[in-house]
Amino acid sequence: MKTPLITTLIILLTIDLAISQTLDNRTRWLNYHQLKISDFTPKQTKALEVMDLGKFDSVSQHSKLYEPFYIHSPKRTKFLDLDSYSLSLEEVDNQLMSDGGSVDTEVALIVRNEQRKYRLGFFGSIEIIEEAYWDSESVMYVFLVSTESDLLTRIFIKYDLEKKTKTLYTSPPVKEYRTTYNEEIRLKKIIFK
Repeated sequence: MKTPLITTLIILLTIDLAISQTLDNRTRWLNYHQLKISDFTPKQTKALEVMDLGKFDSVSQHSKLYEPFYIHSPKRTKFLDLDSYSLSLEEVDNQLMSDGGSVDTEVALIVRNEQRKYRLGFFGSIEIIEEAYWDSESVMYVFLVSTESDLLTRIFIKYDLEKKTKTLYTSPPVKEYRTTYNEEIRLKKIIFK
């Protein structure tokens, strides 16, 4: 009698794991924060200011360390780098390790055929970039939290490369101060010292 129950539990756990691994980044982030897109209100749309950061060396050791964390467009012609500006990484015995990094963060866009890196956004110490999602080759969403005044505000920014705009969306603040999305989900392959 116990064997069918154990087998059923193993099957259910396997299905649950498979489903969680196939969720897109947007859905995973929304689920983590127990939110729906309809919980967000558009606040402002601005012209997208892009800063050319120069040539991107995709074969450097530095780039290779961050490769598992790049978020690629559907056709893989571009990708977002949310981490290399602020997070120091090293590989020790085939394990990625970090002492942490800067309190400032950036959203960088790398265009493969140009091998160039562009800054789309720069954030200070109260904002934590947690995730990104490509809707198309020209539209992407960056998900972050703001931790100001002991309140946690979940935010996403829609970047539209064709229209050259960015739109800020926010959810109502909640009485939480800490989120561990990066450690639990997106950056869980890293050991933080």
